[in-house]
Amino acid sequence: MPLVNTKSMFLDAYKNNYCVGAFNVDSISMIQAVLQAAEELKSPVIISLSKGSREFMHPGNIKEQILTISKDITIPFAIHLDHGKSIQLCKDCIDEGFTSVMIDASAYSYEENIKITKEVVDYAHEKGVSVEGELSIITTKEEYPSLIEKFIKETNVDSLAISIGTGHGTQKYKKGETPHLDFDILEEVSKRLPNFPFVLHGSSSILKKDIDIFIDNNVNIDFERLKYLSEINDIQYLVQKNKNLDDESIKCKNTLAIKSEEIDSHNNNESKPADDLNLEELQLSLISLTNEKKREEETLSEVKMKLVLNAQNSADSLDYHKDLEEKERVYHLWEQLAKAIGTTDGDNFRDVAQAYTMGILLERANYYLKQICSRYLLSSYPDSLAIMVQDMEMGGELRSASSLSGGETFLVSLSLALGLTSLNDENFNIDMLFIDEGFGTLDNESLDMVMNTLENLHCLGRKVGIISHVDTLKERIPAQIQLVREGKSASRVEIIRN
Repeated sequence: MPLVNTKSMFLDAYKNNYCVGAFNVDSISMIQAVLQAAEELKSPVIISLSKGSREFMHPGNIKEQILTISKDITIPFAIHLDHGKSIQLCKDCIDEGFTSVMIDASAYSYEENIKITKEVVDYAHEKGVSVEGELSIITTKEEYPSLIEKFIKETNVDSLAISIGTGHGTQKYKKGETPHLDFDILEEVSKRLPNFPFVLHGSSSILKKDIDIFIDNNVNIDFERLKYLSEINDIQYLVQKNKNLDDESIKCKNTLAIKSEEIDSHNNNESKPADDLNLEELQLSLISLTNEKKREEETLSEVKMKLVLNAQNSADSLDYHKDLEEKERVYHLWEQLAKAIGTTDGDNFRDVAQAYTMGILLERANYYLKQICSRYLLSSYPDSLAIMVQDMEMGGELRSASSLSGGETFLVSLSLALGLTSLNDENFNIDMLFIDEGFGTLDNESLDMVMNTLENLHCLGRKVGIISHVDTLKERIPAQIQLVREGKSASRVEIIRN
């Protein structure tokens, strides 16, 4: 049933002349008891929570908690914040799903009270939420009704807690003091604003004579019923007792209907025993039917056992099916992986590993080649391990390794050798190179390119050693180790610096 605001609830109460109970609660179990009691009595009800109760019940999901336990509730009910002392608290409750809030700004001046209450009302009405305000006596009792009327009109509040002498708000009673209710105030504001909901807090301080006055002026109240309800201490017990009686009544009605049908069927049964059957024949018939019943019961037991076994087999089959699906999923994953790269002893895996290694080798070789000679860039043919050389001074032309000159071949080989040595350990560095490249086979241009490359390596901190018999290299090598023959069986080593 609908979770409603208090404004619509009060309008229906005025229209149909009944009271609406508001109960302060501290836990979800108390809310459940109140809703069940209200459902039994078919009476709309207000679930009222204070600031402390809201904090105790975990703000943010109070509405969801209440809706969970109220799925079978058919009467209208509201979720109400009692004595909200700040605008932010009221807004938070509205955003959390409360359908009614009370903004108690009675401690402020009259004008500030109107301002605060109106801000809450504007925010709440946009979201369909009712607002209760509060206005204590801040002037003479004669002016109080006019201030109440002005307050309601300027704030557009849906209900208002007023002070007519109950022990509430600014009006507090000490032990031994006798409260006095100003019914004149209540009568005056009721005339000025007919059917407007006024709220009287602090009813525990009201004397019996004042209750009698209230009852005498409200002839539609059943005093005996009110007295009976006021003496109830355990509502939950009565709710459960009433429910048990309803359940028992339904069971009795169903049993009566079944037995009535059996009687009618018996009276209309044409196969009932003939009147002329004797007792002995009836006893024999009873024995036969008893034996037949026993056989049928045994058959029924066997069928039940088979059903239990079948249920177990079905459960096992479901488990096996789930296990099979999981294994098929894993198998499919590995099958796709095998198709992509193959296994460790297959060609696919070897090709992938070689291509991956080649990519790393070329990346590192290009790093060294750029330091030696930035003219060339190494790459490989797609899906192949063949090396291509890109000549950046020829517009990025791609050339195969077989088309390189002697000097170019030397540059590529040197960069690949340096890149290859760095594959083992990124922190490993070769500081010294000994080269026996057959320099005598190079033409002058290639030889010049090779020497320029080696000189660049030397500038980068590399120690370069050359084993060569080419005389033209002597002028460009600053430090030389020469072997000088002395006779037929001896020689000496000389170190020469240019």
